[in-house]
Amino acid sequence: MNKSEIKLFFLGILSDIFYISLITYVFFAALEILHPRFVTAYFNLNALLMIVLITGIITIMKEED
Repeated sequence: MNKSEIKLFFLGILSDIFYISLITYVFFAALEILHPRFVTAYFNLNALLMIVLITGIITIMKEED
């Protein structure tokens, strides 16, 4: 594998991480609205939001190239 194939491979994985974490965040946020403290009693949604933001920004920046 050359550098461009490796770069495309990791960008694909990063894009998948973004979509999965975004769907998970929306699902957990909806659960939190329906049942307060259901998710936040065990998991910090801010950490997941940071993952969504970072991977989203990187995905957008790299898809423009």
